[in-house]
Amino acid sequence: MRRALLPALVLLSLSLGGMPALAEPVPAVPAPGDAVVVTAAVRTPDGGLVFRSRPASSAARGEALADRWDDDRGVVAADVGHRVTAAAVDRYRPLQWGLDTLHAEQSWTTATGTGVVVAVVDTGVQGDHPDLVGQVLPPIDLVEPSATRTVSIDPNGHGTHVAGIVAAATGNGIGVAGLAPGARVLPVRVLDADGSGYDDDVAEGVVRAVDAGAQVVNLSLGGPEQSDLLEAAVQYALAHGVVVVSAAGNEGLTGSPVEYPAATPGVLAVGATDSADQLASFSSTGSFVDLVAPGVSIASTGNGGQYWYLDGTSMAAPFVSASAALLLSAHVPAAQVAQRLQETARDLGAPGRDDRFGSGLVDVVAALRPVPATTAPAVLAPVSAPVSVPGTSPVAAPVSAPVLPPAPRSSTCRSAARSRATC
Repeated sequence: MRRALLPALVLLSLSLGGMPALAEPVPAVPAPGDAVVVTAAVRTPDGGLVFRSRPASSAARGEALADRWDDDRGVVAADVGHRVTAAAVDRYRPLQWGLDTLHAEQSWTTATGTGVVVAVVDTGVQGDHPDLVGQVLPPIDLVEPSATRTVSIDPNGHGTHVAGIVAAATGNGIGVAGLAPGARVLPVRVLDADGSGYDDDVAEGVVRAVDAGAQVVNLSLGGPEQSDLLEAAVQYALAHGVVVVSAAGNEGLTGSPVEYPAATPGVLAVGATDSADQLASFSSTGSFVDLVAPGVSIASTGNGGQYWYLDGTSMAAPFVSASAALLLSAHVPAAQVAQRLQETARDLGAPGRDDRFGSGLVDVVAALRPVPATTAPAVLAPVSAPVSVPGTSPVAAPVSAPVLPPAPRSSTCRSAARSRATC
C-alpha cells in the first residue's frame, strides 16, 4: 500500500511593500562634468609596477593620451579611469534576519558553496524565477515526467521558497540572497500542486538525485509513518557520501509525534527558531532532533517570480542544507559534515544536547573554522549508523518580481489532511 506523505501547506505571505527603490547604477565611464584621469601602469627595473596619472580636459583627450602612453616603452597598460561600485545590495536582504543570525556574509569570505549541488526534493522549483536564474539545473520530475522539459516548474511554490533559502543569487540587486549562493539547485519534484505525495516517489527522488550528482539532499516534507522504501533511499544516499537533511516537523503544539524522514537513521533533522533564538511554538521536539535553524517569517523566493514569507521547519532545513554545501565547498570531507555542524552548533536551552534544540543553532561560521591539528575533534553520538545498501546547463528567464499580498504573521504551516505532516 502506498503511504502518503502529506506536507500540505499554507503559504504565509507578509507584505513586502514599502521597500526602498534600487539604487541607480553608477556609470561605467565618466559622465559629463566628471574629472577625467588617465593612468598608466609602468614596469620598474626590479619588475614591479607603479602607477602614474594625469588629468585630461575631456574623455576624448583622455582616450588619446592613453593610446599614446600605450606605445611608450615600459608602459604595461594605460586607460581612462572608470567609475566602479560595490555589488548591488539585494532588495529584500534587510528582511532576511536568518542570514544575519547565521552571519552569512562572514561565512562567504571562506566559502559560497561553489561546485556543490543541493537536491530540493519537494514540489518542484520555478527555474526561471528572477533570483534563481543560473542557479537551477534541469529538473527531475516524478509527478509529471517530461523528456523535453528543461526548465523546472513548481505549481505550489513551496520548493521554490526552499530553493531560494539555499541558493538565491546574491548581489544582483533583485530580491533575496541564498545562504549558499555559489551552489546549484537540482529540483526533484515528488509532491503535487497541493503539496502532497507518496513515500515511494520521495524514495525514488532521493536515489535519482544521488545518481544525478547531488551532494546534499533537502527533504522539507514528512509524515508520521515510517517508510522502509525511504529508509533504504536514505541509506543509499549516505553510502554514496551524500548529506541528507530533513525538516523535523511542525507538530510542536500537538504532542510532537515522531516524524519521518526526520527520524530516519542518518538524516539531520532540523527544528525551527525565531529571531530571538527561541524555539518556534510549532517546531516538533524529540530525541530525533539534531539541530535548529531560522524558521519563522523567512523571506525567500515564491512562485510566479514573487517573494514570500513562510514559517515552518521546512524553512529551517534548507539553512542546514546550505550550511552543508558551504562546508563541502570548503573541502570538509562529506563524512564529517554532519558531525561538524553538530559539534560547532551554538548551544541553546538546557546545557548540552536536548530534545528541543538538539545540538543547538547551526553556526556555519564556526563550522568553517579549521579544526586545530593538535586537538582531536569531540566525539558526538552519530546522527545514525549508515547501512550499506546492495549528472547541465542553467536556464534563462525574464526579470520580474511582484510581491504577494499580506497574510497573518502568526500562521504556521499545517496539514489539510488528518495525517500529520511537515512543510
